[in-house]
Amino acid sequence: MADDLKKTQLRATQYEFVDGTFEFGFGLLFLLLAAFFFAETHAQGWLLAFVDSFLVLVMIGGAWLANRVMKRIKETVTWPRTGYIAYRHEPRPLKHSVRLIIRVGVPLVTAILLVLLFLNRSYFQAQPNHNYDLYVFPFFSGLLFSGLYAIIAWKIALPRFYLTAVATFIIGAGLLVSGLPTYSGMALFFGAMSLTLFLSGGVTLWTYLRSTRAPEDTPPAE
Repeated sequence: MADDLKKTQLRATQYEFVDGTFEFGFGLLFLLLAAFFFAETHAQGWLLAFVDSFLVLVMIGGAWLANRVMKRIKETVTWPRTGYIAYRHEPRPLKHSVRLIIRVGVPLVTAILLVLLFLNRSYFQAQPNHNYDLYVFPFFSGLLFSGLYAIIAWKIALPRFYLTAVATFIIGAGLLVSGLPTYSGMALFFGAMSLTLFLSGGVTLWTYLRSTRAPEDTPPAE
């Protein structure tokens, strides 16, 4: 009985990822972060300070936009085809640890990473010859996110996230030996991550659309 319940809960969790909306949402968020770091790389003087002030807006606005994109895809594509699952509120929040990791963990890791970058910004600027220190952050980012994707893949038993984890680690490792400075490396990292997620989400959505039927139009009542 307990095994059947766990299988049912696992299938319900997997259903949230059946259409690739997770990848599309966070791919969009990472694209905004890539644009932010690209602007950081090329801005100077007062313009640099102006760009810096947009960090919180990028994080909050990007998370809101990602959530809207995911919800919109589900409303227009997923729920009309295969239905909507309403989750019952559990008195023990640990039951939802997997969903907590996915919904909170990714943005939290990103926020911590950005805070670390900005706290150490003066150190990087004061020691431009320390190239290893400058481009270790993209590798550190790849290591964190690849580990997070591997945990997600293991928890919800979806192999495609293992592939995302491997791709993320390769991207971070490649930037480690590239010699790019911090902000250029981070812009390239988040840009490559965005592309990876969009590709994964696109393949997942294409597979979902091929395996399900669109709702038939209801004829007007006579």
